Amino acid sequence: GVCINRDLLSAWLERLPGHDWSEISIHALLNPADTQDVPRAVKLLLHISDLQNLDKDELDPSEAADFEALCLLGEAFSVLLKPFINIDYSLSQQITSLVTFAHFTCGLYLMNSTSFLSNQLYGDLQAMVKNAVLMVPKMYLIDPQLEVFICLLGDDVLESLFGQARMIGGHSPNCSLEELQTHFTSAMNLDLVYD
Repeated sequence: GVCINRDLLSAWLERLPGHDWSEISIHALLNPADTQDVPRAVKLLLHISDLQNLDKDELDPSEAADFEALCLLGEAFSVLLKPFINIDYSLSQQITSLVTFAHFTCGLYLMNSTSFLSNQLYGDLQAMVKNAVLMVPKMYLIDPQLEVFICLLGDDVLESLFGQARMIGGHSPNCSLEELQTHFTSAMNLDLVYD
C-alpha cells in the first residue's frame, strides 16, 4: 500500500497546474498554525481532489501507484465535500454523495484499518453520514412540506456557538475573557439575524 503523508502530498500538489505554489504556501496548507481552520482544510481537500485531473500517461510504476492512491482519496474527499459546497446539488444528490463517501471510507477502513483513519474519526464520519441520511425521513414525518438542508445539519448548539465565536475571533485560539464575551455576543447576534 501507499502511505500518504505530508511529503507525498507536497510533491504531488506542486504538479497541479494553475497554482503558483511556493514552498511556503504548500507548507502552510499542510502544516497549519491553526488546526481548526476549516476554510484551509476544505481548500486542502479540494486540492487533493484536483489531483485526479493530472495526466497519468508519463508516470513511472511507482508514481502510478501513488497517483492511484491519491485519486482514490481525492474522490472520497470530493464526494464528502460536494454536498456541502455545491449549491446546485439536489437533496437526493447530496445524500447519494454522502452515502458514496461512507462506502468509500468503509472499504478503505476495512482494508487498512487504523493506518487509514483512527477509530474515532472513522466512527465520527460514519455517524455524520448516518445522521444526514436519517434526518430526511425524520423531517418528512414532521412536515412533508419542510425543506431539508444538509448544510444545516448539526446537533450541538454549544459546539456551533464556540465555532462561530472562534471564527469571529479570526480562528485565534487565545483570547481574554472580555474578548470571548464579545465573540459570544457577536455569534448570538449572528444567529438572531439568520433565524
